[in-house]
Amino acid sequence: MNGKALLRRNIHETLTRFASILIALAVGAVLLLAVSGAMGRAVSRSASALDNSSALSVLRLDSVDPRGPAEPLTGTSIAAMRRIPGVQDVKPSAQFGISVVGDPGLSAAGAFWATPRVPWVQPRVTVAVPGIPTDHALADDEVYLPDTHPGTTSTSLLGKRITIQYTKATGPSQGEAVEATVHVIGLFDNSMPGADGETAVYVSDSLFRTLLSAQLGLTQTRPIPDGYAYPTVYVKASSTDRVAPVQSALVRMGFNAQSLAAQTQELPGVLRLVSRLDDVLGAVLLLFCVGVGLSLGGTWSALRRWDVGLLASLGWSRARILGSYTSEIFIIGLAVGLGSAVLGCLVSQALGLALSGHELLGATFSGGLVLPPPLWLIAVLVGIPLALMVGSVARLLRLASLAPDVALRRRD
Repeated sequence: MNGKALLRRNIHETLTRFASILIALAVGAVLLLAVSGAMGRAVSRSASALDNSSALSVLRLDSVDPRGPAEPLTGTSIAAMRRIPGVQDVKPSAQFGISVVGDPGLSAAGAFWATPRVPWVQPRVTVAVPGIPTDHALADDEVYLPDTHPGTTSTSLLGKRITIQYTKATGPSQGEAVEATVHVIGLFDNSMPGADGETAVYVSDSLFRTLLSAQLGLTQTRPIPDGYAYPTVYVKASSTDRVAPVQSALVRMGFNAQSLAAQTQELPGVLRLVSRLDDVLGAVLLLFCVGVGLSLGGTWSALRRWDVGLLASLGWSRARILGSYTSEIFIIGLAVGLGSAVLGCLVSQALGLALSGHELLGATFSGGLVLPPPLWLIAVLVGIPLALMVGSVARLLRLASLAPDVALRRRD
């Protein structure tokens, strides 16, 4: 009997008889790929946001260490911090008292605290002037005001120029009032003030340098003394994975470095969900494949006993019989896996386009090409045929070991 002809006949018979269960298996694989692809894109975008603009990858260094004397946070120290492997950026910080001149609402609100903008750890900007993104880095005379503060709101000041007043040191315990005009280009969410307080005003690095020079009694042309110690410094690691080694390096250098990861709730729920969802879906699909293999093997035991007896009586060896049926299972599994992979990629792309711009549990789905993770594609292409073979191997071995006379006793 021709082995190829027998294989073709058996594959056709199996696909026909088990069409419903094989289709269900393919649907499960397609759903796995589609969900993991679309959700994975959202997770990737959220993970990138965690690394690039989140407090989870930030360390705070304070000049005061409750455990004892700490290294001063000077310009020299900051330069050394920048050389640590895994450090992306270093931002010194301090706060200077200012008041707003000419606006009755803000003037009555009392003193504000001008603070350099460190977007990784500060409240997000909720609204900006047209043409400026909410993640815009402040420059020159630009400032962000709190959207609300005790007694009034700042909505009417968006896009306007206001006059602020600060003190310039002229001698020991002496100073004079200096005014400057700033441009309000955005408002930040002040509903839950952070470490900067509820009256913070975020300023550009250049305006921060001006205020610091005024406090020290320096002109704009004179550099900040290298011995000046900043009260706080923020160190941004290049990724969340680099936080621990960077923190260890800072501690060894004598700095009081505290990770902000434990103080934030920024981790989107979708990251926790998807980290388990893929595992659950994969486990269910694996069990389903093995179950299908057991079902196929069990049914063949009843349907093909006579075929095995006939083949054995024609001189087919046990290995040849086993190889024929194993090839049948593998080809069927490969066909299901390949079809599922192609359909999964198409459905994943369609799902990604449909969900583009929508949010789920804190993560935003982005547009563009959305493909399932390569690991899951490989798992579907290779895992389905292997799982079917594993599920049916015991039945196949028993089927191939039947003696011809025993197998031929089956009634048709």
